[in-house]
Amino acid sequence: MSIVTQCMVVSLQVGVWQGYRHDKQATARIVEDTHADADAARVNKHLVPKSAINPVMAAAQAARRHLHHHTLPWRDNGDRLLTRDMYTKFMMTHGEHAKRFEDEVANFLSVTYPEARDRAEFRMGDMFDPTDYPSVDELRRKFYLNVDILPVSTANDFRVDIGEAEVERVKSQMETLLDERVQAAQNDVWKRLTDVLGHYATKVSSGGPFQETTITKLGELVDMVPGLNLTNDPDLEAIRRRIKKQLTPFSAQDLRQDEGQREVVSQEAKDILADMAGFAKAMGG
Repeated sequence: MSIVTQCMVVSLQVGVWQGYRHDKQATARIVEDTHADADAARVNKHLVPKSAINPVMAAAQAARRHLHHHTLPWRDNGDRLLTRDMYTKFMMTHGEHAKRFEDEVANFLSVTYPEARDRAEFRMGDMFDPTDYPSVDELRRKFYLNVDILPVSTANDFRVDIGEAEVERVKSQMETLLDERVQAAQNDVWKRLTDVLGHYATKVSSGGPFQETTITKLGELVDMVPGLNLTNDPDLEAIRRRIKKQLTPFSAQDLRQDEGQREVVSQEAKDILADMAGFAKAMGG
C-alpha cells in the first residue's frame, strides 16, 4: 500500500464548554482560613450540574472513539492515518456521530442550559454571580466537532531553501520518521488484533458465560484489517483469514450449546495467539 496515494492524515477538532469558572473570592477565603500559601488552593465553580453537560461530553467522546477505531496512530499531536479503503465507511458513520453531537448541543442550549441558569442562584448560594453565565449565542460558538483531512507529507514535499546539504539532512530525517510511523501504525494493527483475540480466548476458554459482543467485536475487527494493513503484510493477512475461517463463523449461542466445539475453538484461539506472539517478536514488538 502506497502511503502517499492510499492514505490521508485526519484529526478531530472538538470544542465543548466546560461549564466552570475560577472563583477568586472563594479561593482567597479558603487560603486565609487554612493559613495556606496563596497558590495552595484553587476553587472552580461548576456553573451547571455535571449531569447537564454529560450528554454532550459523551457524544464527543463517542466521536473520538470512532475516529480511533477506524484509523491508525500517526503523530503525537493527535493526527491519525486513514486509509482510502476505510474513508467511505468512516465518513458515513462519522456523520452519525456528528449529528448526535449537534443534537445534544442543541438540546443543551435550548433546554438544559436555560433551566440550569434559572436555578443557578439557588444552587450556587453565595458563589452565584450572574455575569458568570454567557448568553446562548456566546455559548454556541464554544461547541464544534470537525474533521480535518490533509495529505501525507513525504521528504519530496520539503522544498525550503536552506542549503542543499541541510535540505538533504532534513529529507533523510523525514524519510526515517515516515518509516518509523508506518511501522508503529502497522504494529498497532497487530496489537489491536492481539488484544481483541486475547479477550475472546479468555472468555471462550473460561467455561463461564460470555456476551455476543465478544464474538461480534472480533468479527468486526477481522473485517477491518485489510483496510488497515498498510504494508500489505502477508503474515497479518494469513492470521486474519485464519481467524475468520476458524473462529468467527460460530456465534455465542453456538458455543454455549456445543461444549465440544467450544473446546476446539478455544484451543484454536490460543494457537493463533501463540503464532501472533512469534510474529510480534520477529517485528521487534
